[in-house]
Amino acid sequence: MLSKKLAAVDKTRCVACGVCENTCPLGAVKVRRGCCVPAGGY
Repeated sequence: MLSKKLAAVDKTRCVACGVCENTCPLGAVKVRRGCCVPAGGY
């Protein structure tokens, strides 16, 4: 069973490197407009 936690991004620490987007097994984070954001549905 998967956790019911929501994806969260600390925008003060994000440098839009894309590591979170490339490593998240659920695709819950995307890089958009120079910052990472939770993907739709997460």
